[in-house]
Formats: sequence, C-alpha cells, structure tokens
Amino acid sequence: MKYDYMLEIEKLTLKDIEDIKKFKSINSTTSLLVSINSTNALTSDMLNELKDIKNINIQVKGPYDKEYINKYNNLT
Repeated sequence: MKYDYMLEIEKLTLKDIEDIKKFKSINSTTSLLVSINSTNALTSDMLNELKDIKNINIQVKGPYDKEYINKYNNLT
C-alpha cells in the first residue's frame, strides 16, 4: 500500500503521539505510516492511542528488549 507520508521513529514517546495527532488533525485525509524502530518503553496504551487515528498504519520493527521477551516467555 502507498502512503502519503512515512514517519520513522527510533523510540515512540508521548510527545510523538501528540505531534502525530496534531499532524492528522490538520491533514486528516492523508495516509500516514508510522514506523517504530525500537520497542523500548513501548506500551499497548501508546499503540492504542495511535490505532484510534484514521488513515494511519503502524509498523513496529523491534528490537525487543530482553525484559519484554522474558515477560512474555514466562507467560506461556
């Protein structure tokens, strides 16, 4: 799929989320791909806030930090 804009972020922060919301409020019809390179400090709440924005796709590349992997390995 083609996107009008792509934003590559090393580590997603709450400020990034607010900036994305501002951008999308001005450019509501444009499609945006947000590519997140690191999962460090990434929470499901942060992703849910982005997910609720229209015309946005989220790509999480990783790497997963060791604590995150161990947490989910221990659950299985």
